[in-house]
Amino acid sequence: KSVCATCDIPEGEEVGICTNECEEPVKLCQVHTDCNQENECMVCDTESNMCKNGCERVEYLESTGTQYILTGFTPTVDTDFEIELSSTRTNTVWAMGCPTWVGVHYKGQNADAVEIGITNSSTSNFQQYATYNHDNSKITMKLSGNTVYANGVALGTITRRAGTLDFALFGYRDANRGAGLLFSGRIYKCWIKENNTLVRNFIPVLSPESSQYVGAPCMFDKVTKKLFCNAGSGTFKTNKN
Repeated sequence: KSVCATCDIPEGEEVGICTNECEEPVKLCQVHTDCNQENECMVCDTESNMCKNGCERVEYLESTGTQYILTGFTPTVDTDFEIELSSTRTNTVWAMGCPTWVGVHYKGQNADAVEIGITNSSTSNFQQYATYNHDNSKITMKLSGNTVYANGVALGTITRRAGTLDFALFGYRDANRGAGLLFSGRIYKCWIKENNTLVRNFIPVLSPESSQYVGAPCMFDKVTKKLFCNAGSGTFKTNKN
């Protein structure tokens, strides 16, 4: 009853074994849109006609002070996050934030060290912070529950607040300007959890040449499988350019 089944009878025997001699069909891509309907990093390899990852992973995105990213997620009092960043600047800026939410504030101090910490954005005053050298050394800031961590060390607790807009990376979300108080420095990764569920997991990449961003440095979110690219002016730097 199956056109794929054949009978293999060994020599000298009267009975044999039915086997399937048809190979499983493989769906080949034909155009770019065949692959990226759900994943903006997937593209069609025209040589093999197979979908492949068209994003090139880079170590970081670096802003010169005019680039920022809108994340499309509005945080609540149940939002946790972790962000790894570095800078050589001493200006007072935001690495991530939005109105009324707690966010990561980067406060320039002097020629030797800076403060970076979690702040209540309704007052812009640090609630918990750490001091470190501004020599592009990486520092990881984390908010888990009400506890703030810097490089894995608990600094203390804060009062959590909900945001009124989606938060920005490399700046403070502003309804009138997009984002302001922009950060000059590098972000290596950032994840966001809501009620312990991962909602954003950003990694820095170079977008596919065949995408609408044409090879631009962007953040790729491994949760939504979407590219989040520069909403400001100029172009992010990476370790590849």
